[in-house]
Amino acid sequence: MAAVLCIPAPEMPEKMVDARAQEALSPTFGQTSLHELTFAYLCLQPMQPRTWWRLRGLSAEWRRLLDGHSEEGGSGLIPMLVNTMGPLSTANREVDFAGCVYAAVHHGSTSTLRQFLRPLASPSWARRSFVRGVAREALIQASISGEVACCAALLEAHGPASPLIAAELSSGSSASGCLAVADIEMAQREAEEWEAASPGSCSPDLRCAVIKVLNSAIESGSKAQA
Repeated sequence: MAAVLCIPAPEMPEKMVDARAQEALSPTFGQTSLHELTFAYLCLQPMQPRTWWRLRGLSAEWRRLLDGHSEEGGSGLIPMLVNTMGPLSTANREVDFAGCVYAAVHHGSTSTLRQFLRPLASPSWARRSFVRGVAREALIQASISGEVACCAALLEAHGPASPLIAAELSSGSSASGCLAVADIEMAQREAEEWEAASPGSCSPDLRCAVIKVLNSAIESGSKAQA
C-alpha cells in the first residue's frame, strides 16, 4: 500500500488571527480591541449619561469610541448605552433622557441626537406625550441656536410628515408622539423672538437656513393633514 503523505495546514500567525477577529467583530472601532470595548462599556453603563459628554470632550479617541467612525458608518458605543436607559418607566428616567436629547442639540451633535431619538419611535419605550414634549423643546432649542442639522433630524424623526406619524396612524394610534404643525410654528416664533431680543446671537445664514427647514416642514405637514 502506498504511503500517504500528510502535510499539515500552515498555521496562521497569532497576530493575524487577532487582527482578523477584531475586524470581523468590531469593524467600526478602528484599532480598539474587543476587550477594550467591553471594558469601556461596562465602565460607562453605570455612569450618569452627562458623563458621556465630558468624556467626548477629553480627546478624539474618546469621541470616536462613543460616536464611532462616521466615515465608515460606525455608531460607537452610544446606541448600546442609549438602550440601557429605557424603557423610560419613571419620572427620573424621563428627566435624564430628556437632558441627553437637549445636550446633543446644545453640542450640535446630530449623529448622537439621532441615536437618542431612535428608541422613542417605540410606544413601549416612552410615553407618547413625553416624546412629543421632548421633541418640541429640542426643536425650539435647535431653532434658537441655529442648529440646522439638528432641526432637520428632529423633523425627520418626529415631524408631521415623518414615517413615524404614518406608522402610528396606520396602527390606529392618534400619533400623539409626533410634532404637529403648531409645534413647528411655535419653534419658529421662539426663534424670531430670541433674535429680536438678542440680535446677532446666530449668524444670518444659519437663521435663514433654519427658517427654510421649518417652513418646509410646516408646508409638508399642512399637506399631510389636508
